[in-house]
Amino acid sequence: MCKIYSYAAIITCLDNGTKRLLPNGPIPTPEESCIQAADDVCPGLKGTGGPCLSCLAEHKFDPHLSKPCSNQHVPYKTLETEFCFY
Repeated sequence: MCKIYSYAAIITCLDNGTKRLLPNGPIPTPEESCIQAADDVCPGLKGTGGPCLSCLAEHKFDPHLSKPCSNQHVPYKTLETEFCFY
């Protein structure tokens, strides 16, 4: 259990190792395994915008996609942006 005396100490105690809770903390970007999983469930749709978003939404809870991305603490919106628009 954490004894807390400051806001920074609370955030540091609650942080899951990503430092995203800290001001100006990094926002994780998808690593190759997450991008590859998205390409596996939505082949040929990378960078296509709307069709890609629809496919990712359909497979959002597919373990093949969700496991590597959630292990990297990648926000779903970040995956959508990185995979569907770049």
